[in-house]
Amino acid sequence: MKLFNLYLLLFVIIVSSCKQRIERHDNKTAVFPESKQSTGELKFIKDKLDFGTIPQDTVIKGDFKFINAGTGKLIIDNIEPDCSCTSAYLSKKVLSPKDTGRIILTVNTHKKQGEYELNSTVTANTHTHIYLLSLFFKVK
Repeated sequence: MKLFNLYLLLFVIIVSSCKQRIERHDNKTAVFPESKQSTGELKFIKDKLDFGTIPQDTVIKGDFKFINAGTGKLIIDNIEPDCSCTSAYLSKKVLSPKDTGRIILTVNTHKKQGEYELNSTVTANTHTHIYLLSLFFKVK
């Protein structure tokens, strides 16, 4: 009985891992490769911006332009800055192929001193799924 269950489990694993779809018509068999779902592809023009040295109490805005370079819809799921001093603006949440958009990260340097690298994580419905946007600046 245990051997039968083991063979049954092995059979289910092999069948479920099959990468082809088989259709039967009039006792003829046709084999089709597994279809690939078209997805969006998020391409940033730049993913890092360096503002150099700036005075304290300056508000900086990092403008990150992007395009959907894929063949399906691109959906920006979330933008998560790593600092509470950073806010994010997204021009479009859903983009068709070849559409463009912008993410603007705004930072208030009030009471800040020294060098900073502020990162924001962008998640989307793409194969890469997670992207990192970075702002660099030094407050004097």
